[in-house]
Amino acid sequence: MRPRGPRERATDVLAGNWYDPQNNYFLIVKQGGAYTLTGHGGLGQTATGTATLSGNLVRLDITDVVVGRYTVELRLSGDTMQGTIRVMGFPMPLVLTRH
Repeated sequence: MRPRGPRERATDVLAGNWYDPQNNYFLIVKQGGAYTLTGHGGLGQTATGTATLSGNLVRLDITDVVVGRYTVELRLSGDTMQGTIRVMGFPMPLVLTRH
C-alpha cells in the first residue's frame, strides 16, 4: 500500500518511505535532531517508533499493534537497509528499500 501524499524524499540519508518486499513500509521523518517512524501495511498504520543512525547502522525501535514492541538493527547502504528480524524466535532476513 503506497501513501497517497507526496513522498518524503530529502537529502537526508534516512528520511523517506522504506518498503519491504511485501510493499509494507516505514515512513521515517526527521524532527529536529531525532527521527520518528510510522509503519504502514494492509491494515493501514499499525506501528510507531523511533529510528537512530550511527555511521551506517540504523536502529528501529518499534511498537506495533499486531506484534508488540521490537527492535531491529539494519545496515544502511544508499537506498537499502538490510539485517535480520526475529519472528517467533527465528531470525529472518529483512531488506527495506527507499523509493
